[in-house]
Amino acid sequence: MLKLFCLFSFFLVSCSHSPDLAFVAKGVKSKEKKLKNLKEKISEEELAKEAVEKNLRALKVKLSLGHLKVIEKKLSEFSVWRQNLEKDPLLWQKFLQKELPVLFLEERETLIRVIEESPEVALQAQEMLNAILRLITELSSQKVLG
Repeated sequence: MLKLFCLFSFFLVSCSHSPDLAFVAKGVKSKEKKLKNLKEKISEEELAKEAVEKNLRALKVKLSLGHLKVIEKKLSEFSVWRQNLEKDPLLWQKFLQKELPVLFLEERETLIRVIEESPEVALQAQEMLNAILRLITELSSQKVLG
């Protein structure tokens, strides 16, 4: 009888310490709900990030196009200035000696940066850089001949 009482007591004790399955299920549901909410938030943030990256890309293209327009304007102004300066051969040779090595240096660096950073306008930038390099080559040959 004592053995039966002990077994019955152990059974009652073990039953009273077992976790309540309804409580465990609530905890799991709560955690699953939190995970679902976090996943939704991540999805929303990823969409927002994509939108920001798209806007950033568009702004970079706009900036690159702006650089190209400014450089194109400088080339055009240089052409007019060159025609006037070539009328005085001595002044023209002084210009070639002094300024030719750094002629359009900033613009060349800008164009290289545009080519690297903005594939959408890289072809235009490359064509403009080629035009500047051809101009410098032409002026270098004038410098040697002059």
